[in-house]
Amino acid sequence: MRKLIGVGIVLFALSANGQMAQNISFTEFVKESHNSQRGIIRIQGDANFGSNGIDNLFANKFAFGGHIERDRIKDNYDNMKANGKVKVDLSYQVQYWGNDSFNKSKWNLYGGIGSRIYGQSSFNKDVFGMLFRGNKPYAGTTLDFDATNAMVIQYMKYSIGVHREYLKIMEDGSEELGSFLGAGLSYIQGIDYINFETKQASLFTEASGQYIDLDLQYNLERVSRPKGISNVQGNGVALDAFYGQIKEKYFWEASITDLGFVSFSNLVSYEKDTTGVNFEGHKIATSGGGTLSQVLDSIVDIVDSKGQEKSETVLLPAIFHFRLGKKISDELTADAFIYYTLTRNNYPFIKTRITKAKGKSTYGASLGLGGFERSPIIGFHGSTRIMERIYLQAQVAGLESYAMPAFFQGLQASAGIAYRL
Repeated sequence: MRKLIGVGIVLFALSANGQMAQNISFTEFVKESHNSQRGIIRIQGDANFGSNGIDNLFANKFAFGGHIERDRIKDNYDNMKANGKVKVDLSYQVQYWGNDSFNKSKWNLYGGIGSRIYGQSSFNKDVFGMLFRGNKPYAGTTLDFDATNAMVIQYMKYSIGVHREYLKIMEDGSEELGSFLGAGLSYIQGIDYINFETKQASLFTEASGQYIDLDLQYNLERVSRPKGISNVQGNGVALDAFYGQIKEKYFWEASITDLGFVSFSNLVSYEKDTTGVNFEGHKIATSGGGTLSQVLDSIVDIVDSKGQEKSETVLLPAIFHFRLGKKISDELTADAFIYYTLTRNNYPFIKTRITKAKGKSTYGASLGLGGFERSPIIGFHGSTRIMERIYLQAQVAGLESYAMPAFFQGLQASAGIAYRL
């Protein structure tokens, strides 16, 4: 898990890359629950990696182990933009979706437990080069690390909410689902938080390697106590809300999730200005790097930073989602999605899909663009119902980058299972 976090924030994450519920389509889910008049229990996991700086082959080897070839490092370096970005979003949730929980009142309960790790970073080519080549190849030169930042937040989410469905009268007098809405409140248990940013940073390595000049103005905040579910680092609340309408030929839905905050009372803050300070004999980075925590520890030690305890309230990386779909025929549906994570320097991700229904199963393909990815992402998705009560769904996008890593970057995956009560 520590390496997965590292992949998500390449700056000092590389040396040291699934938005929560982003792949849920409320319309089909609500229709199935309404038509069956049954509650549903489901488990779902999502993973989302995106970058305009490193490809999937590089990220996969770093996260799960394996030798990163010199040519692979060179290809990533040569194809990297001036300002690289990387993001990782990993989550899972277990949810109960009630039907007729409040009987005649028409309001129904839902609740769930989930976990999420979100990380992102901005960096430049000099940062990447030093972390994976060390500072020796840059002897006699000055590297620029300005405007570099990295952030990781991990938390548990315990939710309870209500939802309601509204019916419409058809021409033949029958009733069908016309719209739905819901909202929930969540307790947020903070598990881990790291925030690192430089105001000004440059590194000069003397030609013979005898000393370095490190000009560094940086801020670092991190949780001070041992991390894990049993160690509560922070407390907060979040709001989820959704609404959708189903027309004869088209439908749409919108949602906001994780709109809230978590207050950490046990952060350690480091702030240092080393401008003009000479360090003799220090090796800043070794080829291949380490984890985010290891690299930050080494920086704190090298510049002799002194930490101060502090409290801070951190906004969660909330997700806004909008979907518009059209029923082309009884078996064919087309839809488009917009996802936006409310964090700094982020960009919307747009995806279009075509889905075909056949019996108890569906399958289709998608094309996505945006976010931190620098290229289109081709995806495939499908779902099926077995034994009348069990639903399976999965999707994957970005596999093309493994065949052509120089042109495509980004990976998304989702899998879920649901049981109708």
